Amino acid sequence: MITHHFEPQSSAQDFIDSLIHTQTSWQRPLRTIFAWRGVGDSEHHKLIPSALRAENKEYLIRLAEISETSIYWSLSEPDRQVYLEFRVVERFIAIADKSGLSVPELGPQMREAFDDFGSEARQKQFESILANWPPKELINLVSLVQHYGLPTRLLDWTSDVLTAAYFAAESALRNSQNATEAELDSRTLAVWCVNPLELSTALQRDLEKTALTLKVEVGAPPRYQNPNLNAQSGMFSWLSGPDALKLDIARTPLDETANRLLKAANLDSDRRFGTFMVSKLPWRHADELMSRLFNLGVSRAKLQPGYDGVSETVRQLSRLQWRPR
Repeated sequence: MITHHFEPQSSAQDFIDSLIHTQTSWQRPLRTIFAWRGVGDSEHHKLIPSALRAENKEYLIRLAEISETSIYWSLSEPDRQVYLEFRVVERFIAIADKSGLSVPELGPQMREAFDDFGSEARQKQFESILANWPPKELINLVSLVQHYGLPTRLLDWTSDVLTAAYFAAESALRNSQNATEAELDSRTLAVWCVNPLELSTALQRDLEKTALTLKVEVGAPPRYQNPNLNAQSGMFSWLSGPDALKLDIARTPLDETANRLLKAANLDSDRRFGTFMVSKLPWRHADELMSRLFNLGVSRAKLQPGYDGVSETVRQLSRLQWRPR
């Protein structure tokens, strides 16, 4: 197995120390950057993009606002999935543009794909996008949609380990509000870690010989126009290649897909290339973890610059119960 699951830590301080040790001991300076992802429930929050989770299907359909005459109804199931995601991006562009907000610039051909509703030209443009969704020309735009909370097939990551720990703690506190005493000890939050450069390098080895038709991509869009993304050191991962649109692959957790690709590339299983690591902490310690992160300067006020972040930080501080011994 290329995914390494650490034993759950017994305290929030041990959890923070372990994460910092991993970053400072294993990450090579000036050469690679680890990607981190915090989740509030390690059992149920797998590495599956929000647009591809089964529980979000109806929500995605409502966001896309599919009409009775839409080409959606004539498409195959995998193509319908892409069309729903396409429509969410399309609606985001239209409403942002009407509101006078800046969105990433689109080239002429890509712009045509989002114009001329119902025209034959637009349908041809969509068919070209359908062959490789999301196209690289749209990654900056799709990442903007993802960052502001709408479902896409991108996964959020960060290059800052404490930011990932904060989002894990915040989500765990929401999830555990009605948890039983047993659940507080048995269920865990988690922080995932992967070296995206080594993952990409490993998967590109002997690409032609192994006939891989699937790649794991990792990228960070420009942050200068997005203060939240900048504050969170945000980055994203997604699948590309002809097989990326197959639903059985797209809906498989990223670590499982990557492990399968590495095995197909005949890499030595003992190598560190592409290794995913998961650090866990029981829900019972989420409150202490959040408190300690606040003391380290990690809060909504930092990660969401502006008055909304400040007011949310005040609310969160009022709910924290942990006090140092």
